[in-house]
Amino acid sequence: MGVITPACDVSAIGRSSYYRWLKEDADFKAAVDEVAEVSLDFAESALFRQIADDVPSSTAFYLRSKGAGRGYGTKLEVEMSGAVKSEASKLSDEELADLIKKAGLIQKPT
Repeated sequence: MGVITPACDVSAIGRSSYYRWLKEDADFKAAVDEVAEVSLDFAESALFRQIADDVPSSTAFYLRSKGAGRGYGTKLEVEMSGAVKSEASKLSDEELADLIKKAGLIQKPT
């Protein structure tokens, strides 16, 4: 499943050899990358089985991971232009309110 230490133990090679081969041998790196893809496919299959079995945490994880574009993400990204002071504690209430408004964090009631 791509876990390096047990793979090295089974293969009787040192971790330093593994990493050297990974860096220097394109065919070795391609084989390692393929194992990583198979491991990911295995994990995704298990996740989809859990979603089918109605495991709420698995469904939530999938939506946070793959559904961010539909509003299921957990990250808040703020894009601002103009000068921003580095220490918010030194800003007046009015300056803070202006920055928040410019950042689009306050929505106007509809």
